[in-house]
Amino acid sequence: EDGKDGQDGASGPQGPSGPAGVGIDSIATEIVDDGSGNFTTVITIVLTDDTKYSFNLPGAAVSSGQEYEAGSSALFAELVKGGATSITLTGDVEVGEVLKISQGLTLDLNGKTLTVGRGFAGGSVALRVEAGGTLTIEGTGTIDATSAGDNVVPVAAMGEGSEVIINSGTIKVDTPSESCVFANVGSTVVINGGTFINESAGEYPYGDKGVPLAVNVSKDVKEINLVIYGGTFTGRDPALGDDSVGGTFVADGYVSYETSTTGTYKVVAASELDTTTFPVVAGTGAFKTLSDALTAVNVKDSNRYTNKDVIDVTVSGTQELSAAVTLVRSMTLTGTTDDAKVAITGQNGTAGIQIGASNVTLSDMTISMTGGDGNTSAIKPVFNGADPVSGLTLQNLAIMGNGKGHGINLHCVNNATVSNVSIDDYGKCGIAIAYANDVTIEDVEFLEDEPVVSTENPDGVYGDIGLMYSSDENNKQYYAQPVVNVKIGSDNVFAANVVYSDITPAAAKEAYSSFEGQDGDVIYDFIWEADYGLAPIEVNGQKLYVSEDKIAEQAAASVDGVYYPTVDAAIKAAKEGDTIYLSGEIELANQLSIDKSVTIDGNGTAVISGGSFTFSGESTTIKNATFSAP
Repeated sequence: EDGKDGQDGASGPQGPSGPAGVGIDSIATEIVDDGSGNFTTVITIVLTDDTKYSFNLPGAAVSSGQEYEAGSSALFAELVKGGATSITLTGDVEVGEVLKISQGLTLDLNGKTLTVGRGFAGGSVALRVEAGGTLTIEGTGTIDATSAGDNVVPVAAMGEGSEVIINSGTIKVDTPSESCVFANVGSTVVINGGTFINESAGEYPYGDKGVPLAVNVSKDVKEINLVIYGGTFTGRDPALGDDSVGGTFVADGYVSYETSTTGTYKVVAASELDTTTFPVVAGTGAFKTLSDALTAVNVKDSNRYTNKDVIDVTVSGTQELSAAVTLVRSMTLTGTTDDAKVAITGQNGTAGIQIGASNVTLSDMTISMTGGDGNTSAIKPVFNGADPVSGLTLQNLAIMGNGKGHGINLHCVNNATVSNVSIDDYGKCGIAIAYANDVTIEDVEFLEDEPVVSTENPDGVYGDIGLMYSSDENNKQYYAQPVVNVKIGSDNVFAANVVYSDITPAAAKEAYSSFEGQDGDVIYDFIWEADYGLAPIEVNGQKLYVSEDKIAEQAAASVDGVYYPTVDAAIKAAKEGDTIYLSGEIELANQLSIDKSVTIDGNGTAVISGGSFTFSGESTTIKNATFSAP
């Protein structure tokens, strides 16, 4: 018989490993131009063993979110039209047709040049952003449309809700009619940086004409929709805004200034402005001199101020004016440094700074006037023959007159306030007032130490405050009008201690409907023609000087040479043993109590009626007076 099968032998050794497996290392896509305008999408797969496989798909299939490179004109156009959202130029390209952008596209110029061709259709836009689209331009490089037609715009936001954002790069045109960038109605253009050059030497043919534009908006927009936060602009100053709409293209908090190259302007944040070179800012414009700034503001050479009710003008350091200036726009002129000063060294008007507009504020600076004569003030409103200016505020100022005229001349003004001001070197009055309504003077320090006009000193100052009046027909429009509601507020410091007036007593009440003292006392009854030989009147502790030969006609009483508006005021001021002199007709409104030993002398002219006296002093004498029973 056959024997049983033997057991299986041991396993043999494992055979050798097979070849290594192969995976995919990368997949890349590229759009290829065959040079004749035909495009192929090439998909390249690279395996881990470096083996490559390529698949060609007809047509340029553009994928949203994919970053593309374009080194040819045809490829660039195909990518834009295909909806690419990110394109970096890798070569110079030329645009020969309108490229409509409805997607959000970021274009990196990458140091290359995009040329808008010579044959480009007129009246068109090269890179035209449609409704809902956004074009962001960045990177160095140039969009050059200098060879295109006069009516071609290289970049524009045209559709409703479209937006153009420019962060860098250069855009150039050579056209008197158009600009580098345009914003249509309903769109937005934001410029954060870059260079914008209009090389045209021609005249802009629309609106206010003038220098050709670097940027522009539609004449139909209701308000400016192109805003600049930075950049350099050759052509019209972007701060001048649109020729039709007005306003300014420069953002709030930013300014535009002319560089060392004439006609080239740079926009920077106001906080970054070199105030040593450009110490004056008016609205969104920066200037080397106050004269240049005021010229721009006053003559309305631009639209930058047309939408501004009040223009803000700031000054740092000292600004010298060789001639008087007139402010014909509502503005605030403010010093921004401790040494801010406006020095007027010449004279071609009645004041160094002439106020020719309502709602003007001067503040926080020194104003000095060294030119002119006795008819020249440091500051004065200008009467246009119709209505006085109104809303004048002078605050936080140090004013130096020319030593001949007034410091501040408030002739022909309504609603004026002078506060926290020092006034020195005035030859006539520190503050002169005529044909004025609602004038408040408070916390003013009068520093002129010359004595007042008198027989011994005919050349002295007229007074700290002067009230001017004349019935002369030649001066009637300026001086024969009423002065109403003049209030001397608190904390004034007088030097010459004078309120002067050339008004006659008979016309006092007619001309001055009210003139209030430190604490509101109406003192218009004590304003007389200023003649040589002034005498003091005391009102609430302030000695107000008037003509001595006229004072008896109006003052109720005097003590020791000081006149008082009421008998009661004189009694209160009198000391034991003093004589109180009365004059004229005196009507007592109430009972007067005399609690000190005094003498009341009527000078033979006093006629006292109404009210009564009561006496509680040790000894009282009344003489030379007539009492009339009520």
